Amino acid sequence: MRDLCAVDLNREAACAEDFRIEVSAGGRGRTTLESVTGATGARASYEVSGSGGHVRVLGTARGA
Repeated sequence: MRDLCAVDLNREAACAEDFRIEVSAGGRGRTTLESVTGATGARASYEVSGSGGHVRVLGTARGA
């Protein structure tokens, strides 16, 4: 398990506009660290606060 303070994303052009950055500790549920709406651009950094072993980005709305 690691403490997290930032998540840097390098996304392709066909990516989600809205998404959640989530973390879990060994499959014991997920915690949302950041909910993003209206994202644009390929690179972004998000300040977060949490700990866990697995990070995922879950798209909730497609980009234009």
